[in-house]
Amino acid sequence: MDMRKMFGLLVKGISASLSLFSTSIMILDVYGGTELLFAHGFYTKMFIGAIIVGIGFSAPGFVYENENMPYVMRAWIHMGVGCTIFVITGLFVGWIPRGNNPWVGIGVLVIGILAALFLWFCFCWHYKQEAKNINEKIKKINEEKDRENI
Repeated sequence: MDMRKMFGLLVKGISASLSLFSTSIMILDVYGGTELLFAHGFYTKMFIGAIIVGIGFSAPGFVYENENMPYVMRAWIHMGVGCTIFVITGLFVGWIPRGNNPWVGIGVLVIGILAALFLWFCFCWHYKQEAKNINEKIKKINEEKDRENI
């Protein structure tokens, strides 16, 4: 994979992660019922965590370049690495609470993984549509060449 593709993957991953982070912060601010903690670098730590998670989900995208590997295996590797980094980062920065009620932490974990799967399906659909459009253009070009050769 060349550097431009890798950079593009990283930009998309970090952008998606920071967008989800910002949306989550806004929802917590409006509906959370508690004060958001901005003291002692708490917000900065979460912001950097969002960037790390974005990198963690986007960097393994290079695995899709290996066409010899089954697609399901590539998806498992991609999502496995991303979700593992999400869990580790979430525990470190405090997104996944570790308190007396484990169900809150499990809920946050499930929501995070569902969000990751949703984004994965969105990107999958986008690239499938892009491939379909490219194939249609190639088909039209080939049909035009065939008409010219007749």
